[in-house]
Amino acid sequence: MRSVCFFTDPDVRAQWSELRRLNTEAQTLANSWTIDVVRGAMIKDPRKAEPHLFVLEQNGITQFTVSDYLARRARGVFDDVLAAFRGLVLLQVTNANVAPTSPGEKARVSVAAGTGGAGTSDLLNIAVEDRAAEEGNRKKLAAASGATCRHIFVPVDSAAGVVWNLVRHGPPSQPPKLPPEVDMAWIIGSGGSVLYVEPPGDWQSAEIDPTIWDKQDPWRANQF
Repeated sequence: MRSVCFFTDPDVRAQWSELRRLNTEAQTLANSWTIDVVRGAMIKDPRKAEPHLFVLEQNGITQFTVSDYLARRARGVFDDVLAAFRGLVLLQVTNANVAPTSPGEKARVSVAAGTGGAGTSDLLNIAVEDRAAEEGNRKKLAAASGATCRHIFVPVDSAAGVVWNLVRHGPPSQPPKLPPEVDMAWIIGSGGSVLYVEPPGDWQSAEIDPTIWDKQDPWRANQF
């Protein structure tokens, strides 16, 4: 008996949904720009960044980072560029870069957001334990009274960026604490990396046929 349940970060998903709408035509810029905002930032109107990006263009600057702002301020260079840098920081912009523009294409400002962060492999146990403890999953697996082994598969959504990346960097040193309805757990992350565990045994790496990711319908079903 197997159950598939995705692990994600709903806050990042909500942010991505909001940001997809924020791709606006720029009225004063010569180039298109992509701006990255901090995780969770809900910038309502990317046009607010346009005046600051215009100043950068006028000064021949094609990229911005928060470090650029801090370095310029530390040098005591208080000019219109520093003011533009500060304006972007106040909008929670972490990076800004000129984006490729096709001939005849109008300049635009696009907003993006990363899912960066830091964590240890223990987060993999937390993700698996979270999905395994979900009441619906437990009931589903408990109903398979005749099953010889009950598996839970946890594909990690890229919105949960830290956990998603950790899968490919090796397993936790300890197995997760699974409810009695779950005998074996699997977790799938970045690049199709797969780990599995059958407590009290240790986590193991699994070699998976990469073509499985091209035909996802069978295993994406909630139960099969």
